Order: sequence, then C-alpha cells, then structure tokens
Amino acid sequence: HYWFDWMDKNIAVGVKYKQKPLLQAMARVVSHSFIYAPFATLCVMTWMRVANGSAIKNNEGDGVKYLHLDSDKLFTVWCHGGIFWVPTNFMVFRYVPLHYRVVTVSAANIIWTCYLSLASSL
Repeated sequence: HYWFDWMDKNIAVGVKYKQKPLLQAMARVVSHSFIYAPFATLCVMTWMRVANGSAIKNNEGDGVKYLHLDSDKLFTVWCHGGIFWVPTNFMVFRYVPLHYRVVTVSAANIIWTCYLSLASSL
C-alpha cells in the first residue's frame, strides 16, 4: 500500500504526465522494476533459503558459518520477474485505480510466489 501510494505521489506526476497516462504508467513500471524488484527479490530469496536451512553453510571446516546466496540465481529470478511483472504492473498502473492496486497485485503475487518457491528449491 505504501509503495503504491508513494509512487502515485512521486513518480511521473505533474501536468505533463497527467495528460499522458501511458508515459506515466511506463515511468512507474521502470521505477518499480529497478528500485523495488531487486530489493524484494533479494529479501524473498534470502528468507526462503534461510527458512529451509540451505543458506547457512560452514566454510571448509573452519567452523565459520556464512550466508550463501547464488548471485546467478538471483539475477535469473529478477529477469524472470521482469517477464512476469512488467506487463502485469503496466496493466495495474495504467488501468487499475490506486485503491484496487494492492488487491490486484496480491492476486498476481500468488502466481509469482509459486514460481519463487520453485526457483528457490532448485
């Protein structure tokens, strides 16, 4: 809710953008893809790896534990997120009123969470 409200007030606002809703939606999709998505992907993948016990590993017998995340997998998930979320968010920012965006994105998140669960288990 707060993210969508912040974007509605701060990204692509003004007379120039109000007259061009397509440009306004595209600016918000780009902002979402490069500000929110990398952070959210890292947090979710980290949590899922920690929760199933596969993220904490011992370092070659010295007894030191460290958090291990595969950067290639994170990048792949972020790219797949672009394939899924860019069209979804474009439709949300272009056609869905602000007070329905959370519900709409939550419905799409069910599908995305299934994918994240599968991706983190591989």
